[in-house]
Parts: sequence; C-alpha cells; structure tokens
Amino acid sequence: MTKARSTQRNLAVTRRTFVIGGMALGGAIGMPAVATSAPGGPPLLLFDGGIVDGRRFAAAAASSGQVAQDTGRDVAHLLYGGRRDWARDPYVILAGVTRYADFQVASGIAREQGRSVVAALAREANGGTPRLVAGSTGRLLALDDRLGTIGLHAARLDSLVQEAGSLVWICA
Repeated sequence: MTKARSTQRNLAVTRRTFVIGGMALGGAIGMPAVATSAPGGPPLLLFDGGIVDGRRFAAAAASSGQVAQDTGRDVAHLLYGGRRDWARDPYVILAGVTRYADFQVASGIAREQGRSVVAALAREANGGTPRLVAGSTGRLLALDDRLGTIGLHAARLDSLVQEAGSLVWICA
C-alpha cells in the first residue's frame, strides 16, 4: 500500500510577516458601502473623537458612505442606550478606533451579546510596529471577505492606527 501524499500545507504567519504582507497588499484606506450580499445589517463603527486616529477613521467612513459614531467617551451608555439595536442582529460587526479603555468596555459588552473579539491592533509608540493585543490572526483572516465589505480588510488594519495609545478593533 502506498502512502498518500498530503497536499495540505502548514502556514505559519508571524506578526511581522502579517504586517509586511498587509502593507504590500493594503494600499490606501477605503471603506466601500456594505455589500448587499453580506449577512447582517450595516456595521456599527465607533471612534474616539479625542484622538487623531479616531477622527481619521470617521472621515474615511464618511467619505465612503459609512456612518461612524463618536463614543463621546462613554461607550457603555452608547451601546446599552441609543445604539442597543446593534445587538439584535448577530451578524452586525462592531468595530472601532478608540483608546484601550473604550475597547475593553466595548468588547466586554460584545461578549455579553455572544460576540467575541476578532482582532485588536495597537502601536506601543508613534511610528512603532503594530501588534495584535487581542483576538487572532487566523480568525481575522477567516473573516477577511466579510470585513472587506465594510473596508476593514485584514491587510489594512495597521494603517488605521498611527499614534501610540489608539487601537483598531473588531468584534463579530
């Protein structure tokens, strides 16, 4: 009996390879309108208007027809109050560019609603290399097609955070 040859390859992706590949493939930030074939309603995009990265994220969203909402530094009030409708549809993606504290609150509320953190990237220093602080590269890449419908391709996430202290994060 001959041994069958496996065609499956193990692919190890380091953070450095992921970021470098993302820069090569990423290009400019673009946030096209949600594709009609994507499950769920429009994403809930949040930003912290007190940080440059947050305002840049909001401007990119607005220029392409998406709506990003300023957290007003009270993300819990927003997610439990005026925008609690996002939790009704299990396919709605919750994403944002905020400070770490707002990410922790938003991701905790997302977990209460049966979601989990797909990925969260941050820079420790201005101009430094972004690093994955939560989630996993594998899950991020597995959701890349769906994330692409809202302009959050995995390869472009690192371009959304330029200053130390801000994070780009996705919960689904």
